[in-house]
Amino acid sequence: MRRLAAGLFAMALAGSTAAAEFPLKVSADGRYLVDAAGAPFLFVGDTHWPLLWHYSFDEAREIIDDRAAKGFTVMLLSVGAFSDRPNAQGHRSFSDRAKLTPIEEYFTHADRVLDHIESRGMATYAVALWWNQFNRQATVEGIGEYGRWLGERWADRANVVWVIGGDTPYRESDLASYRALANGIRAGGGKQLMSWHPHGGGPMRSAGHSSSEYLHDEPWLDFSSVQGHAEGGRMAARVLQDYNRTPAKPVLMVEPWYYWTELKDPRFGFPIHAPELRIRQSMYQTRLGGGSMGEGHGAWPLWFHDSSEEQWRAALLQKSATHIGTHMTNLLGQVEWWKLEPDTEGQLLTSGAGNPNGWDRTVAAGASDRSFAMVYVPNQTELAVDATWFQGPVQATWNDPTNGSMQPAQATNANGELTFTSPNANHEGDGDFVLLLTTSD
Repeated sequence: MRRLAAGLFAMALAGSTAAAEFPLKVSADGRYLVDAAGAPFLFVGDTHWPLLWHYSFDEAREIIDDRAAKGFTVMLLSVGAFSDRPNAQGHRSFSDRAKLTPIEEYFTHADRVLDHIESRGMATYAVALWWNQFNRQATVEGIGEYGRWLGERWADRANVVWVIGGDTPYRESDLASYRALANGIRAGGGKQLMSWHPHGGGPMRSAGHSSSEYLHDEPWLDFSSVQGHAEGGRMAARVLQDYNRTPAKPVLMVEPWYYWTELKDPRFGFPIHAPELRIRQSMYQTRLGGGSMGEGHGAWPLWFHDSSEEQWRAALLQKSATHIGTHMTNLLGQVEWWKLEPDTEGQLLTSGAGNPNGWDRTVAAGASDRSFAMVYVPNQTELAVDATWFQGPVQATWNDPTNGSMQPAQATNANGELTFTSPNANHEGDGDFVLLLTTSD
């Protein structure tokens, strides 16, 4: 067991710490992102929409360093400040909200922050203009000119991923503005990948919306982003809808549930926050069950734009960030994760799937060459997999998603079916585990 754990740990380090060569691009099969050298890019994001304006540079640097150290590979942020509020240095994004005339001092500070993100080897998911903050003031022409200006300014920022939209319901009347911003960025020289950030839907606990629901055939949409805050099983099904679209485009679960358990701020009443278990469930269920190529983790004090220093510093210490940024990243780094395909037909997982629309949905994904598979068990249960699905003899290991520890998984084999019973509780006292199934060389 000690040799097994040490070997898996070494594999995790090898798979999760290799520096990406930017810019990113879409893989040949349209399922995930690769870097400039063609190496698969593991998208594990952390959400800080107000990073460019709510914090001083030293505070932003502290946050970026913390997230990089925990294993996150992408910082999610908004370029323009919400409601055009001034940044920590007193500078607003624009001098004219209709023409969207940029203020140089604001963007000089933004440049410094993006420089530091790049220095840590991370990508930046940059929403160019948060739509529900500016689209009613700005003209189509102003939006296009701003896009051209920003595309020219950041054309050489290879780690940037451009994002149109910004948490507002899709309206056909906005399409001309979306296209103006996207085409403006392209005309300015911004050739990096591009997506569109959707609205989370309503009422709350909605499975939400996605880029591809409205814009799949837009030539500038390189991958789909999904936002929704429902049970993990429902969200996996929502992501799978985009996964199954043609032509194939990668799907990002950009805004699932956010971590926070003590939200009593009267300004913030809608329930999109949950404890660590729900965060793990939603992210593993959408990645393995829905085919997501990545996810955006976050916590209320870090994504919200009015949190106090005490609140955001406390949020940096949350266990959820380690569960996802460190342990999930390391687990996926043990295998060729880009080969994973959702087991939608039950060919791999033959029993124990649970409620397909609930939090208790057990999900499985297998490698396209059948060399390995992963099964996420959201609570203590018995499950069975088809041993004949694999290309060779199977070795099974339980992974504790709360501390990354590994232990051999015992199974009974009857007529080619392997039956497992997951451990009672993980390090945090919850019942979720990941079953890693590999084949011998």
